[in-house]
Amino acid sequence: MSTNSFAVITENDESSWNDLTGRQYHFPKRYLKFLRKDTKVVYYKGKLKVRTFKDKRLSNEPHYFGITEIDYLAPDDKSTKGDYFAFLKNYKAFDVPVAFREGGKNYVEQIPENQAGNYWRNAVRPITQEIYLKIINAANQTETKVEASKVSDFETVFSDGEKKVRYGTYYERKRLLRAKAIELHGLTCQTCGLNFEKLYGEIGKGFIHVHHVRPLALHGKTIVDPKIDLVVVCPNCHAMLHRPKDRVLTLKELIAQLNKYKK
Repeated sequence: MSTNSFAVITENDESSWNDLTGRQYHFPKRYLKFLRKDTKVVYYKGKLKVRTFKDKRLSNEPHYFGITEIDYLAPDDKSTKGDYFAFLKNYKAFDVPVAFREGGKNYVEQIPENQAGNYWRNAVRPITQEIYLKIINAANQTETKVEASKVSDFETVFSDGEKKVRYGTYYERKRLLRAKAIELHGLTCQTCGLNFEKLYGEIGKGFIHVHHVRPLALHGKTIVDPKIDLVVVCPNCHAMLHRPKDRVLTLKELIAQLNKYKK
């Protein structure tokens, strides 16, 4: 089970707090129980109240607009109330807003019964890993369509000079990992057993998808062992592994699903 914590932080258009989007978040000490080093955060804005901020927002309605992580925390030396700063890393703004209601109906966040009347007053709100992934997946699904083979989740991209975060699975070193995964696991789908060369002949030779067992959106920069962290799957099975909105299926779960409905 992941040891990461997850939270939503609110950034208002007008505020007395010293916030810098994607760089620092200024907050009352009562929220320390929700925010700690490496907490994965989703940014949220409430309904537009001041029209002059319209062009600086993704939507006039309440929405989620990006993700980030807490690098470290530090007390605000100038505060007489014990306020804190969270210094942030790996900020990624969404290109489109993610509505705070799914389909205009149910809230994305789960509201405790004892907070039904004042939940949205909380500037910092703890969420589950499932809700965090649901928001990320919603942002991915509303993006301009890209080939299914190049979309999985938010993933971290490393170049020689700097670290960037963007959509997709584009890695400078990915070809080496892919080659090693294929060397270890072959070119036959580890879920359904499809081999493209056997099915299509020469045109299918060497074709297969490589899937990350551990979603990079949850682990960020990590050492990848192709033997245990990568598997080879066909495009259909790859899509089904990522199909649930709240998590990524394991190979065993998808194989069980296949066997259940196999004629």
